Amino acid sequence: MAGADEAPGFADFCRLLLARAAEAAPQARFLRGRPALAEGLLAAAALLGLGAACTLLFALSSDTAALGIQLAARLVFVLLLLAAAWPWLCDERRRRFDPRDPPL
Repeated sequence: MAGADEAPGFADFCRLLLARAAEAAPQARFLRGRPALAEGLLAAAALLGLGAACTLLFALSSDTAALGIQLAARLVFVLLLLAAAWPWLCDERRRRFDPRDPPL
């Protein structure tokens, strides 16, 4: 029976699986998972959008509409900045890898 040091690990299993998948489908594209930063960016964008909508809604229902519109515009500006970073984070070319040399 093989000892704990001699047992194949999960990384070895992944390498073998990727090699066999590459043999079975030579035209397949292999991509790493989306970075965790992308999910955080999406959550921040959702919160900013919700905050801008609520700020605008509450400001229009009170006497301080000008201030509320200015605050909502600032939130939307930050939202646009986050949206500009989205394609850079989810660029497929950065996520591709060679299945014969996986990034494990």
